[in-house]
Amino acid sequence: MTYCSKKQQRLQRRSDEAQTMVAASPGLVQAGRFYSTDNLDLIDWTFVDERLAKDGVFGFRTVPAMRIEDIRERLGGTTRWTCKTSAKPRAAPQRSSMHLNSE
Repeated sequence: MTYCSKKQQRLQRRSDEAQTMVAASPGLVQAGRFYSTDNLDLIDWTFVDERLAKDGVFGFRTVPAMRIEDIRERLGGTTRWTCKTSAKPRAAPQRSSMHLNSE
């Protein structure tokens, strides 16, 4: 019995098949059913564009809040953002998780 949509199944299958590539790609993270990055300076932005076009989603995790505008400028045409920011005060710069959905 399957409890997720066809799209979720497709994304999970692609994630499972890409483990070797993810492990060999600096900054790239497998985030469950989609790709993500935890280092904006290492990620291949062409890959991000391709994943958004093909999968409709890409994640950015532990991104310093001051870098969110960099992502918005870089991806300009993305239509929907979900951004979660840590509400706890910290000595270190605030970090955010952002998932982009291009649909």
